Amino acid sequence: MLRGSLVFAALLAASVAAAQDYKAGDKVVVVKMAKLSVEKGDGPSVYPGSSLVVEEVKGDRILVTRQETSGWLEKSNVVPFDKGIDYFTAALKADPAKAENRLARAVLRETVGDHDGTIADCDELIRTGPNATVYNLRGAAWQMKREPDKAISDFTDAIGLDTNSPTAYANRGLAWAQKHEYDKALSDYDEALRLNPNYARCYYYRGLTWGIKHEYDKAIADLDEAIRLEPKLSGAYDFRGRAWTKKGDYVKAVADFDVAILIDPKNAAAYSGRGIAWEKSGEHEKAIADGNEAIRVAPKSAAAYDGRGNIWNDQRAYANAAADFETAIRLEPKYPTPYNSLAWLRATCPEEKFRNGKAAVENATKLCELAKWSDDGAHFDTLAAAYAEAGQFDKAVKWQTKAVVLAIADVKADYQSRLDLYKAGKPYREPPPKK
Repeated sequence: MLRGSLVFAALLAASVAAAQDYKAGDKVVVVKMAKLSVEKGDGPSVYPGSSLVVEEVKGDRILVTRQETSGWLEKSNVVPFDKGIDYFTAALKADPAKAENRLARAVLRETVGDHDGTIADCDELIRTGPNATVYNLRGAAWQMKREPDKAISDFTDAIGLDTNSPTAYANRGLAWAQKHEYDKALSDYDEALRLNPNYARCYYYRGLTWGIKHEYDKAIADLDEAIRLEPKLSGAYDFRGRAWTKKGDYVKAVADFDVAILIDPKNAAAYSGRGIAWEKSGEHEKAIADGNEAIRVAPKSAAAYDGRGNIWNDQRAYANAAADFETAIRLEPKYPTPYNSLAWLRATCPEEKFRNGKAAVENATKLCELAKWSDDGAHFDTLAAAYAEAGQFDKAVKWQTKAVVLAIADVKADYQSRLDLYKAGKPYREPPPKK
């Protein structure tokens, strides 16, 4: 009976890979390692679990794209994207010990956002024979689950197994940035780029980190390089647009967001970013339209709701803003940003009816807990404002003093002015946005 079920599973796996009718735009998953066929011979290899996009179909062959490279594959090497996990699950039933299929399923699970599934497959692979690729993949899943300490542990193990892996260094750098350990992040990015000076994604990650540090010119320079090396990297345009927004150049910002969306129409972050740029430039209706579109393309994205909430806040629609921040928290309770947004609104809103010192302290404390009380001046600035609104000025002074010490140069004066207010027994009120 068992043997019969294994045979059935093998036949099922094979049947999924049977000839399919593909058309341009279809997404497929590689099920057998192969090399792309290009004009000058063999192109790069594609591995089981990799996702590709069909560009053209000729008989039993399809032209597919892999990042910036296009090449031809036999149809028998791929299955439709939505059948990929079923294919590898069936293959594993037929042969549970075949690590190649488990790794491919783990890769595909991560692609579709099943981080717990990825971790489960990686746990099994590590149990039977760990390697740097598996640690990297599991680390990426932990990172997406907002567990940077576990991610850093896995990336460090990957580096221990392969000291020349630029991917592991770049990924660990991103995890350090998630913990607000920016100097460690930049050190890892530098090492990754030493190992691979043409690593577009690492320039992208380093650009993000410079942006978090408010070093917008450095961010733009790194994102320029990422785009030069990988012109279809939607996220690089998105974050360069955010840097331009911070510098007040909304025309360049909108232009970058336009390209990000053209490359990836489902890039919710780019819609949110463009909405903020529209709002800063006074285009209020366009701003909300983009905030709505971000939520339409990613209805379960806490970041999308947080982005629209900030647009509502700038338009003085505080009830709508609070509702969006609360929805973001409900959707993703471990995502710290909306706790910061809601705490700041409850603590500093210019309209009294929206302020609530107790709720502000609760949200700001949760923010710091999620960040594991890391040395982030912005978080402590929010916590201090919340305590001030609650009338606990001794605690407000304590946390604002820490915020001032940790503040980067371009916000230090603002932080100091709030500290002076709290010492005088006065809460901070956010100036009403200009209409």
